[in-house]
Amino acid sequence: MPPTKKARLKFDPNTVFVITSSTTKDQVPNDVRFVRIDGSVRVLPEQLFMYHTSLEEVIFEEGVRTIGENAFAYCGALTKVKLPFTLREIIDRAFFSCSSLTSIDLPVGLKVVAEFAFGFTNLRRLEFPATVVTIRDGAFYCCEELESMSLPPSLEVIPLHLFYSCENLEEIEIPRTVKIIANGAFNCCSALKKLDLSHCTQCFTIGHYAFTGCSVMSWITLPPNLELINGGTFENCSELTHIRVPPNVTSLGLTKVPIQSFSPFGGCTSLLSLELPEGLEKTEMLHENRGGRNNWVDLVTNLQH
Repeated sequence: MPPTKKARLKFDPNTVFVITSSTTKDQVPNDVRFVRIDGSVRVLPEQLFMYHTSLEEVIFEEGVRTIGENAFAYCGALTKVKLPFTLREIIDRAFFSCSSLTSIDLPVGLKVVAEFAFGFTNLRRLEFPATVVTIRDGAFYCCEELESMSLPPSLEVIPLHLFYSCENLEEIEIPRTVKIIANGAFNCCSALKKLDLSHCTQCFTIGHYAFTGCSVMSWITLPPNLELINGGTFENCSELTHIRVPPNVTSLGLTKVPIQSFSPFGGCTSLLSLELPEGLEKTEMLHENRGGRNNWVDLVTNLQH
């Protein structure tokens, strides 16, 4: 008599599914709701729970060091995640588009938060442990409910599009160790009211469109040793009334072509005064302004040394 095929037991979605070091993606039930990651797992495999739209809760035991790429991407029902203190890396898009995720505690010991790790989540507040040294591009891309964040004290780069379209971000303190604010870092942060960078003495560059669309930001204090402001940096910051460009700045990222999108201050329709270092030519400001001002020279004064 030939052996009969063993029937696969039906999984009860109300029970906790345990992930061990030998668990494969194919073994994870589609309707799983509650998961415990066993301490034997060192690296949670990439895409392990991707598109598991019923997943609600994940508890990590101590031992896990890395959460793999897209591990929980598009888990739209995920609301609770308890991370272990052994965790060192959260890899690209690990929690991308987990739209029900409103809070998470990042553990002491974490070092890296990679590209788009929490993009399109609904996190509201977040505090980084001091152990984090690297945050990569777009880690909080389109986190539209994010209101405030405490960045790690040793961070050196605010990367590309880090807070792009974080529409409710009202306040943030930039660490004094920051050297570069990259392109589009705060693009379309339309609730950001003010920003003080006066303590960022090592910051020499602010990238293209870094603060574009910060439409309610009424004032910003730039880093004292800043050397380069790129084109479009403050474009459409329509509530800014005064900008003082630090004395070491030698270029505003403008080209010889008088096109609005290359101006750092295009669309700053409330701008009343612009203080420039003596080394900058006023003629650099002769750029059409889509807000109605056609000649920036009328607003320019030179810094007194």
